[in-house]
Amino acid sequence: MKTHVHTSQSQDDYLEAILKITNETGFCRSIDLANHLGYATSSVSIAVGKLLKAALVERGRAGELLLTEAGRQIAESVLEKHQFFSTWLTSIGVDPEIAENDACHMEHAISDTSFDKLKAHICQS
Repeated sequence: MKTHVHTSQSQDDYLEAILKITNETGFCRSIDLANHLGYATSSVSIAVGKLLKAALVERGRAGELLLTEAGRQIAESVLEKHQFFSTWLTSIGVDPEIAENDACHMEHAISDTSFDKLKAHICQS
């Protein structure tokens, strides 16, 4: 079941990055997030504070960032959209770098309902 927590594009990007980093390395610290996104640690600290306050992430025993169930649902949804659009655009001949950039925008612009319908339509073709 998808969560209905309203998040900003920036929060979505942070949650997606935490998920990606955790999947790749097994854990995600604030410094890992800053390096991955290319942001200053001070900016990441502020954003993480907002995610903690919104109960989308928690701090682990070693200070790592852990997605809550709500945070994980959002991150997985954003990542699924990103991967789908990037793969689909590349498959129809869009340059991979452009497809990646466009996917970053498209993942935020489409509702879950429209995405599910579009994905079903494209995948049945």
